[in-house]
Amino acid sequence: MKDDMDEKELLEYILENVPTLKRYDIEKMINEYIESLGVSRKTALYLIYLEYKVSPEKRGTQHLSLDELINGLSNVHLLVRLIWLSSSVRYKNGVLTRGGVMDDTMILPIIFWNRTIDDLKRIGIEKGMPIEIKGCYTRSNIQGDLEIHVPNKAVIEPRFDLDDKLPKEDIFFKAIDNLKSDEAVFTYGILLNQPSSRKINVNGELRELYSLYIGYKNMAIRCTSWSELPMEIYKLKPGIPIKIYNGRGRVNKRGEFEIRLTKASHIEPASDLDIPLEPKSIMLNEVVNGFNLARVYVKLVSYGVIRERLNYRILNILVFDGEHEATLSVIGPKIELFRNFMEGDEVYIDMFRASIRSSFSSKIINLFTTDITNVEKGGNNKLSYNIRNVNVTDIAMYDRYVNITGKIVSIKNPEKDIDVNELILEDKLGEPFSVIYRGNLQEYTNDNLGLGDWVRIKAALVDLQSLLSRSPYSPLKVRLRAFSKIEKI
Repeated sequence: MKDDMDEKELLEYILENVPTLKRYDIEKMINEYIESLGVSRKTALYLIYLEYKVSPEKRGTQHLSLDELINGLSNVHLLVRLIWLSSSVRYKNGVLTRGGVMDDTMILPIIFWNRTIDDLKRIGIEKGMPIEIKGCYTRSNIQGDLEIHVPNKAVIEPRFDLDDKLPKEDIFFKAIDNLKSDEAVFTYGILLNQPSSRKINVNGELRELYSLYIGYKNMAIRCTSWSELPMEIYKLKPGIPIKIYNGRGRVNKRGEFEIRLTKASHIEPASDLDIPLEPKSIMLNEVVNGFNLARVYVKLVSYGVIRERLNYRILNILVFDGEHEATLSVIGPKIELFRNFMEGDEVYIDMFRASIRSSFSSKIINLFTTDITNVEKGGNNKLSYNIRNVNVTDIAMYDRYVNITGKIVSIKNPEKDIDVNELILEDKLGEPFSVIYRGNLQEYTNDNLGLGDWVRIKAALVDLQSLLSRSPYSPLKVRLRAFSKIEKI
């Protein structure tokens, strides 16, 4: 050390070469020396310098464990296992590759600056390997979580001799039923759906929220991210085991536990894991919004018409579990499953999404098939659900849905920008009635319909208000639902 080194230079020299000391630690030690020995500030610094044996020959020889790291350290040396690497991201001023490292104390995210995955491979560095890093530094990210940064000038070397000494990542992974809020999450589960996104109003700003679900035993947990998910995740097929690295446990506004993903998080397939899924049996009134890792037993009451959408097809079915009704929306390839069943069959449906909304005192339940929905035939005639074939004068207050035959006598053209349309029919006894429907008439029939056609309307909802107030001036109304169907006779 130069004799004429001033206080500031000496302080910076100690900070640079003793990563475990922060500035406030040194200031505290300086004050202790001044109070106990009556020395000057510069002498106190020199005593600290001697105490920690700071010298050019000793620089960088101390390896820290991950639990010793704090924000703001520099020239840190580590012996760790590299447990994941995410795709490299290019920025205006260079490239960065995110990953994660571990020792026997914890797991921390790491950023390799101006090194791609291929660059790391060229120097012999790959996922799963023990490595030595010389010359990295630490920073806290915007969420306040500690990260390790590896500049391009840092030295990274494989350390195969440490493979038996450094533990494997499994020691830090927990099943989703053991996760806690406000802690780093390293977990695994079955991918239950393709990631989706929706716009959320956050303090007057529209932001995109991305989400997916993972399952374990009879639990399904939602994972959310305000950052766009990497393309690799969209290539994963629902139903495969995955691992999630460096998420954050949190409780959302509805009181539900979920996993928040950030730019420092990582998801990858885990084909070596055998993860059980055990859907629990529930009634329709027990389904919840979102993904349900559950099984319902229902009767297939009424099939609607297969509807064509821009990128998929959809078949709506009225289902009943003995106490409650729901609309089951069968989407895309899953329609083929239901070609094996007929109206009146009873089936088990496993793993589905649900949407629930209130209407007066009741709940309107919609179930949606997913990529991993499974359907099995059950025992017939366990559930009783009867839709009566009626004429207008037969309809009673206890009829919720009816099958009714009539002749089309009028097709009313809707007013501009109004999506509600109306048909006027006459039943076999000469009683007029009105059929109310939304959208295009062809979504309720496979036939070309016109005036004078006799048709059978299946599973039409009785409008109770019109039933109570029926008069010569106000005929009975029935309403078509997505599972209703019009067949030409």
